[in-house]
Order: sequence, then C-alpha cells, then structure tokens
Amino acid sequence: MPGVCPRARNSDYDKKTECTSDATCPDNQKCCAEGYGRVCKPPIQPGKFVVMH
Repeated sequence: MPGVCPRARNSDYDKKTECTSDATCPDNQKCCAEGYGRVCKPPIQPGKFVVMH
C-alpha cells in the first residue's frame, strides 16, 4: 500500500490488535503499530504533516 503510518499519539498505548498486515485492513489502510498492538489507519504521504489538536 502506498503511504506510511501516521505517528502514534502518546495516548494510543492500548493492547488491541485488529490487523496483522496491510492486506488485512479495509480500504487500502495501513496496519500500524499503536502501543502494544496494531490497528488499521488511513496512510499519509511521506513528508506531509498531519496537524493534531
């Protein structure tokens, strides 16, 4: 899948695992490490910034 995983937030340290690889995520999402688990997230393009409030 093109793109990269967004950076994990400090509050995202749960142990849930909803994917094992990008192929197990819906809608071209990425399987991203989040704390102690892995979750599906929409990819961002390398070099682009995401503003979080």
